[in-house]
Amino acid sequence: MLGTFLGGFLGATFNVQVKGLDFVMTALFIVLALEQFMQEKRHISSLSGVAITIGCLLVFGKTYFLIATLLLLVAEYYYFYRRHQKGGDRA
Repeated sequence: MLGTFLGGFLGATFNVQVKGLDFVMTALFIVLALEQFMQEKRHISSLSGVAITIGCLLVFGKTYFLIATLLLLVAEYYYFYRRHQKGGDRA
């Protein structure tokens, strides 16, 4: 929590514009997603994450899709967590 506060405070204080940062962040998230996909035995979480995100973007539009996506993903992971706790998932 302290790191988040300091990052936000220092970022607002110095207001440094880094050229190409948007590209770097996009590339970082693509690489992280691909690494996660390649490490999974079953790709259900990666594929459902993409499907839920695209579905929410189409249904809710650019303004509200992130909130809906996060709520649905939390519900999905909670469902899989509970199923795994009961012994129904043998992955």
